[in-house]
Amino acid sequence: MVAGKFLGRTAVIVVAILAGYATAGGVSMITADSFSPGIFGLYTLLTLLYGAVYVAIGIGASAFMKSRKTAFAIAIGLYMLFLLFWDVFLVLLQFASVGQELPESGLPEWIQFVGLLNPATASGYAARALVPEFHALTLFPESDAFYLQNWVGLVVLALWVVIPLAVGYARFERMDLH
Repeated sequence: MVAGKFLGRTAVIVVAILAGYATAGGVSMITADSFSPGIFGLYTLLTLLYGAVYVAIGIGASAFMKSRKTAFAIAIGLYMLFLLFWDVFLVLLQFASVGQELPESGLPEWIQFVGLLNPATASGYAARALVPEFHALTLFPESDAFYLQNWVGLVVLALWVVIPLAVGYARFERMDLH
């Protein structure tokens, strides 16, 4: 049941993203001085994964709600958390751990990792891993820590798909037994 919901809802997102990106890609091929179909394709795949993350989160959250309306509200709330309030949370972590003044060495790596757990930030890291040109467009702290490397963004995104679906599946299984 969970897999079917995920595949069906993700298919809707995939169609919408591909329609928009096909249009943008077509216009870019005609009008841009340089256009790389390979880079565009990789970024499109990353966008599809990013969309699948929010579908998975919504399905996982809906497993715990009694109504669709509540599940929808929770999904919107989580989306807002990630896009609007995550940075506030990181600032509060900074204040609690190192104070208002940022050390010369920058944020502690553990706070940077907490930032990377946000799907939007993970998507940025993943874009830098897949599309080297994206590196020049983004400002993420540089670190030698393995858990702050760009490829970790792909792992975090994959976990954001797998974990909510697994939790949702387990919840639905328990509900079926009762």
